[in-house]
Amino acid sequence: EGGLGTIYIVTDGSTPFVLKTPKRSLNPVDVDGFKREARAWINVGRHENIVPALWVDEIAGLVFVAAELVEPD
Repeated sequence: EGGLGTIYIVTDGSTPFVLKTPKRSLNPVDVDGFKREARAWINVGRHENIVPALWVDEIAGLVFVAAELVEPD
């Protein structure tokens, strides 16, 4: 858990990844902004200094962005 969001480590059955969601409930305007920023992150693609994001979606009324899991050193 960080200052603005909560991170969950999940798996699709074989590959672990992370789901990030805002800590606080968002109004519709903020949800749209979160999704816009997440899509920009996704569009960056692979970069040596940025963890790749995979998708953004709403699940059970919460907005999440999925990203690759980077194991600590």
